Order: sequence, then C-alpha cells, then structure tokens
Amino acid sequence: MRCLQRQFSGRAVAVAMVLAAVLVQNFSVLPSLWVYVGLALVAAVLCVMVWRMPRFSYAAVAMLAACATLGWASFLAQQRLAQALPSADENRVSRIEFEVIGLPQYRVGSVSFMARVRHSKPAGVPRTIVVSWSAPTWSGPYTKPMPYSFPVISPGQVWRSNMLVKTPHGYSNAHGFDYEQYSFSNDVRALASVRGQPQLLFVRPWWQRSWQVMAQSLRYELRAAMQPYVQSLRYGGVLLALSMGDQQSIEDHDWQVFNRTGLTHLVSISGSHVTLLSVLVATVLSWCWRRMRYGSIRLAEYWPAQNVAACVALVVAALYCTVAGWGVPAQRTFLMLAVVVLTRLANVSWQPSQVLALAAALVVWLDPWAVLASGFWLSFGAVAVLLVCYHWQGHAMQPYHSWRAVFNVLRQASAWQIIISVALFPALAWQFNEISLISPFSNAYAIPLIGMVITPLSLLLMLTAPVQWLAPFSHWVAWLAHGLLNAMMRPTQWLSELPLASVPVAAAPWWAYGIALCGMGYALLPKGLPGKHWGWVGLLPCLVWGREQIAEGEWRAYVLDVGQGSAIVVQTRQHALLFDTGLRASYHSDMGSRVILPFLRAQGITALDWLVLSHDDLDHTGGAFSVLQNLPVQTVYSSFATRAYLGREAALLQQPSPLPTTTALSLCKQGESWQVDGVRFTFLWPTETALKQKDSNARSCVLSVRSVHGKTLLLTGDVGVAQEAHIRRYGIGQHDAVVVGHHGSRTSSSLDWVQTLQATWAIAQVGWWNRFGHPHAEVQRRWQRLQTVFIRTDYAGAVHIHTQKDTMQVQCQRQVQARYWQHPNSQRQLPCAKTGR
Repeated sequence: MRCLQRQFSGRAVAVAMVLAAVLVQNFSVLPSLWVYVGLALVAAVLCVMVWRMPRFSYAAVAMLAACATLGWASFLAQQRLAQALPSADENRVSRIEFEVIGLPQYRVGSVSFMARVRHSKPAGVPRTIVVSWSAPTWSGPYTKPMPYSFPVISPGQVWRSNMLVKTPHGYSNAHGFDYEQYSFSNDVRALASVRGQPQLLFVRPWWQRSWQVMAQSLRYELRAAMQPYVQSLRYGGVLLALSMGDQQSIEDHDWQVFNRTGLTHLVSISGSHVTLLSVLVATVLSWCWRRMRYGSIRLAEYWPAQNVAACVALVVAALYCTVAGWGVPAQRTFLMLAVVVLTRLANVSWQPSQVLALAAALVVWLDPWAVLASGFWLSFGAVAVLLVCYHWQGHAMQPYHSWRAVFNVLRQASAWQIIISVALFPALAWQFNEISLISPFSNAYAIPLIGMVITPLSLLLMLTAPVQWLAPFSHWVAWLAHGLLNAMMRPTQWLSELPLASVPVAAAPWWAYGIALCGMGYALLPKGLPGKHWGWVGLLPCLVWGREQIAEGEWRAYVLDVGQGSAIVVQTRQHALLFDTGLRASYHSDMGSRVILPFLRAQGITALDWLVLSHDDLDHTGGAFSVLQNLPVQTVYSSFATRAYLGREAALLQQPSPLPTTTALSLCKQGESWQVDGVRFTFLWPTETALKQKDSNARSCVLSVRSVHGKTLLLTGDVGVAQEAHIRRYGIGQHDAVVVGHHGSRTSSSLDWVQTLQATWAIAQVGWWNRFGHPHAEVQRRWQRLQTVFIRTDYAGAVHIHTQKDTMQVQCQRQVQARYWQHPNSQRQLPCAKTGR
C-alpha cells in the first residue's frame, strides 16, 4: 500500500490515465468482451508485480492505471451507446413527457435546453435530449429573426409535447467541428424539435430535484436577477459570462475580437476566476478568524486560521464552479484546490506538479470525454508551463523594496505571460488553425484588469442582484464594471484590427506537433543546460507548415460535406479553385463561415485564384458572401450577373458588398479553358443560348478538371437531362470521378449520360434527411449498375480525391476518421477508400 501511495503521487500514473482515455476516444469500434477479460488478467499480473517485485512497481502501477482507465472509459462509452434512438423512430414524431434539466439558451426566435425524458410514446427515446423550440415567424434566410414571446422555461419544469426526434448528426469535414462528438461527450443521444404547443404539467419542488437540476435552477435564478442590470449594456453578455459562465449573449463580432487578441480564455470561467474568488474569501476569513474569540481564548487556538480559510475556500470554489456550469478549467481548479486542502489538513506535503497530475487523473476518471475538449489541454498545459516557469525562476536572495519590487513583479509576470503564450501556440494551431501574435500584449493589461477588477465586480453584481433593496448599489456596480470593460475593449478592438493580429496556420502532420512538444519541453527545463533556448526552434515546423505539396500536373479535390448544397475545393501545385459555396441557412449563418473558411484555413489556403458559382440557387451561392468577405479572390466565374446578385444580397443583409473592384468577373461559357501547373480546366456548359434561360438549373456551370496523366473530375452543378444531352452532343468523354448533377435528383443522370461518363466514382452532395428525397433511388441504382461506386456525403462525410500519375485515390472522411460515437447510418456507406486506374 505504501508503494502504491508513493507511485500514485507521481506523474507517470496521470500521464498513463490520460493517454488511455485518449486511446479509447480514438476507437472506431469499442472493444469486445474478450478485450475486457484480457485487461482484467493484465491487471491481475500487474498487481502481483507490484506486490512481489518492487523494482518494477513504478512501471507496473502506471500500466495498471492505464488498464483500469481503458476498461472504465470503455464501459461508460458502452453505457451511453446503449441509450440510442430506435431506428424505426428516427425522424418521426413522438409524444414525450420531459423535465427541463439545463439552463435555457434563448436566441432571437428560438430557445433550446437539455431535458430528461420521463415517458415517451413510442417508448425508447434516450433519457437525455436537447429540445429545440423555434418561433413560427421565420420568413427566410435574409430576414432578421423577429422576437417571439416564449413561455417561461426553467429547470425543474415538466412538460409534454409532440416532437420530431433524431439522433445527433453533423457535418463531417477534415479539421471541422464534430457535432456528433460534442453531443456524445455531453451525454446527448437525441435531438427533439417541438411540434405544436407544448403543455406545462407541473413544476417540481426544490426538494424533489436532482443536484444537477438544483444547480441549474440556481444558475437560472441568478441570471434572471442579473438580466435587468446588464441587458441594455453593450458588453452585458460579457459580464454574464464572467460571473456565471453564460456566454449566449456575447455577440459574434466580440468573439472574433477575443479570438484575434487571445482573450477568449478570460471571457470563459477559467481557473484564475475560481482561484481569485476563493483566495479573496479565504484571506478575509483568515483575517477575521485570527481576531475572533470564544471567551478569553482565540478561535485560532482551537483550529488554525489557515485550515479554516482553506476549507471555506474549497466550499466557495465548489459553489462558484456549480454556478459556472462545471467546465473543464473549473473542474481542474476545484480538484487542485481540494487536493491542496486535504493534504494540508493531513499534514502531507505534495509538490505542485503532483497536485496537477492528480487533478488530471481525477478529471479523466470522472469524465473520460474531457480529453476531447480543447479546454482540457489548454487549461492543464497553461498551468504546467506556469509551474515550470515558477520552478526555474527562483527567488531573490535580498528582497526588493518600493519601485524595484513592483518592477520585478511586473517583469516576471510579463516574462511568464510571453512564455505561456508561445508555449500554447502549438495547441492553438492544432485546435483552431489560428494563433494570435498580439496575445502577449493584450493579455498584459487584460489579465490584471479582468482578473483583479472586472470579474470581482461581476461576481459582486451576481451576489447583490437578487436582493431587491440593494438595487441602487447593483446598478452602480454594473455601471462601474461595464465602464471598465468598455475602456479595456477600446485598445483591444484596435489591436484586433491590425493586419497581423492573428495568422492562420495550416494543419500540420502529427509528428510536427510531437517535435514542438519535445522542443518546448527541453526549452522549459531548468537553466544551465547547453543550448536550452534552441528548443523553441522545435515550434517552427507546426507553425510555418504550409500547403501540402502537390506534384506538377496533379490535382486534389475535396467534396465538402455542407448538407443539402454544393462546395468543392480543387487544388493544384500553386493554385486553388472553389466550385460553389453551399447553403445560407439563416440571416447569421451560412456554409461559407461555418465549413468552407475553416477548411481552407486548415489547408493553408489564404487566397482563391478562382471562385465558380454554378448558378444563383441559394444552396450553391449561399456562402459566397462570407467567402468574399474573408478571402481575396482573383476571378469569379458564374452563369449570372454576379455583381448585381451580391449587391442585392448586401442590401438584404444590411452590409456593404463583399466584392472588391479588383476581382475579375467572367461568365462560364462552353469551351472556355485554361491550364495551370499542368492541370487543364474546361467549362463544358452553358452555351451562349443557355445563359439567357430563366431556369437557373439549365444554365449551371459544368467544369471538367484533367491532370497531366488524364485523370478527370466532372463538376456538374444542377444541370438536368436536357443539358446532359447537349453536352454529350458537344463532346464529352469518360470521367473518373463525377459530382452528380442536382444532388442525385431524378431529373438528371440519364442512362445515356451515365454510360457516356463510365465513372469509377459518383458523388452526391446531399443533406441528412433532406426534404427533397435526394438522391433518388433509381438514380443511385443507375450508377451502381455500371459498377460505379456511389458515395453520399450525408453518409460518408467529405470526400477527398487525389491523383498520382495514372492512379486516383478516393477517401471518405467518416471512414478515415471513424469513431464509435458516429451516427450508425455512416456505416451504410460503401467502401470508398480505394485506388482506381
């Protein structure tokens, strides 16, 4: 037992547990029963080694912890997978009675919240769902959502409603947001959309609610009390985020400013906020406890003031983390404080790194999916770097006085901030494909101002807002906190507008991040090691990684998963083309900003040579506005008047036109062709006559891409059978890969067209459960009868096509990055990771 305690206090156990959790979250299929039996046998052998062979105990205990974590994480994952919606009830209306268990998230025209299912008809709906309730006032993607008066929704309420239920399903693109992973990590196994008018049955009394619902009820009451004081303030949403972790009221523009300046971690409830509040309360209590008496004896003589302050600080941290929603940084801080308090009470001395390691082990054991969150790595990474800096910084032999002491503290804090910012560059590049170059400067003034002044004022507002007779004081606190925050945002806004405020970073291979980690680890070792500062050079490979190299005469295409729409990226050695830009879903959301721009940034594409808008349907041009706003485009090809179209769109969105005067505009005409990097691009449609047709589908641009070795790709827009016949008469040969016309509609892909192309792969860009029924079953059978591999992006995710001399490789994102939590229908896709000649 003594050996176990000594080894558990080490760092190897925590590292082994974290790596085991990471391994489980990378499984495409969870282990079978025999694997668990094998793990049990291995654990038994390791226990014997620990008991009988002390020399191997260090490695054996770490392996034992890894086996235990592997089995525990797999068991929890199996339990969640068992909570699945029956396939027969998928996308069907169910009658559900549910209890609200989460904080309602209000947006203009909609509200969503987590709920626990009590009863459902038919039975089988998973116990935890996310309910979406939309207003019946939606009038199109170019109309601002109108406010709608929803009933009061609060945790503890029990409702009954008819709801359309689906299993979570999201877009699957390389380096994109994985919504299915996010839902599974939060134990959400179904999404329910309200149909009709829900009925409120009753409200549970406080003593009948679970601790989770009670915590969310407390958050709801505090938010409701703060709303009158902050709802009219420009940065009122930021004050809510700082005090209780509710970030829904922060505007998108403000998030962009925070991301570009590296201040996002300060807006979220972080460990520094929890620690600050706990330390302030502990300091005040310690000062008071030393002066309190019981008769003639000071209370500190019964129980030391440090112990009392530590216990109260832990209670305060627990309450604050509850109000903040128990995010990963809050979990890490609370567990570290808990370990420090318990070791102090037990008179055990642990090093800070051991405390951090134990906190990481506990977080992973309690929530194995925490390793999937960027906050886990950024939070623990920042603290680890801070501990290393504190370790080798040392202490002055003679104390500084007056201004020299202040200067030394500021110099040390600035040095630490720069080191932490640089050390986190690889993690930020890996997670977000973007790093902020001005974060050391913005954090230099934002950390003390937000951490020491604005956050305490926000917390004070949260505590006083529920007390009615303190309303004048609460108004003054809100005014002061917002005034300071507004003053801080002025230079922050200016910094964010600098050309090099943040730079995109292309996704690098795994070994580049490994080199960065090793180099950074060596650079952070104690002073005196030879060439220690050269370790920072190891960061360069993952920070300066550019586009993936493509041979002369070859091309690569990425058929993106954008739902019911079209967006294809084609790259040559030095050029890039984007064919269509996906759908605009609402006034504030389109596929350009949600999918295309993050993908291009991860690919290292900072400018487009050509943008082709096949025709002016919203599922093909909906994201063009965002793309042109954020990327320079040299030439735009289209089958319509592009400048007039974008001008009308700008007027509807109440924004200036995104089309610069330097961008060349051309019509895609049959026969127009150009060659770059040895790759030939040719428009096969429309003709001059077709460009005059009113039917936008009939004048869709059709583009053929041919490599120097003759490997071809055909992009067809929404052309129909009549246009296919015209193109055949004009002359078209066999194509290796085809993005099928009109998303696989039965009005396209005629038998003659399919026989003429003789494609090896046919790809249909379609949305999940789309209302058009695309692709049509007969069209799919038509392609498959000729031995063509028919790929649906709703099942397969994004499709990657690479040419290499006389071969082509096609890969589907959901197969390349298969995970056990993915929607079961993704397994229905035919194999597409193959090579064709």
